Amino acid sequence: MKTNKALGNEFENWLCEYGYNLGFFAHKLTQSTSGQPCDIIFARNNIPIFVDAKNCMGVRFPFSRIESNQRNAFTILNSCGCPHTYFAFRFLVGEEYDYRFLSFKEIKKLEKEMTAVSYNLCHPLEEMF
Repeated sequence: MKTNKALGNEFENWLCEYGYNLGFFAHKLTQSTSGQPCDIIFARNNIPIFVDAKNCMGVRFPFSRIESNQRNAFTILNSCGCPHTYFAFRFLVGEEYDYRFLSFKEIKKLEKEMTAVSYNLCHPLEEMF
């Protein structure tokens, strides 16, 4: 059985390759002990996209898994004119993975009413690109 960290790294690598295959510059940020603001930066046509990848062992993502440094960075990015801040999810639905996403702005709105989100409320990953 893979560790949660190994599953997360696997998803991040897959996501980088997925974006690259769609014609995006894809850069995975180096892990650090203090954390980083996101996992991957994509870019195309002078538009950066900041993405944090979250591996979920089921069909729900608890908002408590968003780290404060991620919240702070995405808030600052949004306030200085970069609206493309996303959380990409790999949900385990039965025996299959389902890839979805939500923008940071959508998450902030949903948090006012719920503590977690299920995969059926998220957008299909291909719409992020």
